[in-house]
Amino acid sequence: MKTCDMTTRQIILAATGGTIATPRHTHRPLNAGDLAHHLRQALPDPSLGIMPIDLDQVASSNLTPNQVLAWIRQAHTWIQEGYDGIVLTHGTDTLEETAFLFDLFWDQDAPIVITGAMRSAKSAGEDGPRNLIAAYQTALDPRSRGKGPLVVMNEQIFAGCEVTKQHSWQVSAFGSENGALGAVGPFDPLTYDRPYFRSHPLPLPASLSGTIPILTPGLGDNGQWIRNWPSKDLQGLVVAAGGLAGIPPGFHLSIKEKARNGIPVVICTRCPAGGTRSGVDGDGLLWAGHLNPVKARLALLVGMQLFGPNSSKLLAVLRRNDERNQCGPSSRD
Repeated sequence: MKTCDMTTRQIILAATGGTIATPRHTHRPLNAGDLAHHLRQALPDPSLGIMPIDLDQVASSNLTPNQVLAWIRQAHTWIQEGYDGIVLTHGTDTLEETAFLFDLFWDQDAPIVITGAMRSAKSAGEDGPRNLIAAYQTALDPRSRGKGPLVVMNEQIFAGCEVTKQHSWQVSAFGSENGALGAVGPFDPLTYDRPYFRSHPLPLPASLSGTIPILTPGLGDNGQWIRNWPSKDLQGLVVAAGGLAGIPPGFHLSIKEKARNGIPVVICTRCPAGGTRSGVDGDGLLWAGHLNPVKARLALLVGMQLFGPNSSKLLAVLRRNDERNQCGPSSRD
């Protein structure tokens, strides 16, 4: 059994680019070694174990699900090699999607902590260095074990499946409808403030592919163009409804027709909080519960890859987030 002595713990610092990698004085993006150097300078004990590794250098909006699957496999290998945790630096545009995918498949007790920056080193009020320090402290702390993937931004700790980017530029951009799991203070050690339930991870697929667009109907949108979309070119549809279930009548008829033709159609809400109902309705439409549109799309992509168009299996993947919202004790503590 590994000791809980902080000075013996070894943490991987895996860099993938993003705003946190923006340099102050040069044109070359900061690599993992640069970030580790800054981290060691800021730590009270520079002997603490940090292994910097450049995993990728990519704008997060250019990522694909298969790249994230490759990261999950590599992260699993690092933990099997004996590392105690991982800090993954990431661009913020799709950070919540990467965190959600990690949460679906992460089957290790060791923490993986994802962080980034809203403001670069060339901007006033850069937040990358303090986010990196807070993420490292979170990965280093034994209390972070068994909580699954975590996101640390603005000194708050969020569950990987719950976090969303709620603002385009504020340093407090990331939040969760359920609130943060905990916080990392400037003087006190980190605290966890509420219990957290984790669903058991899914088997990791070899790849993820398929055309699943996200549709957001507006006033008067009759969805006629959807009927002309060849079903053979679609693996599924995600509809971001207004409010709890607001879909224009013509649009509703169009997506029901796709569902009758065997295309899984998932309904969620475009509202940032509150969610929709869960289950399958009489028209064969799947309802996403608390999943937002981008997470519903990933859940459908994963469900289709693992289980095909089986409605009950797809619904089980979609409802994992509703189980977590029970906020009971962690199933992996």
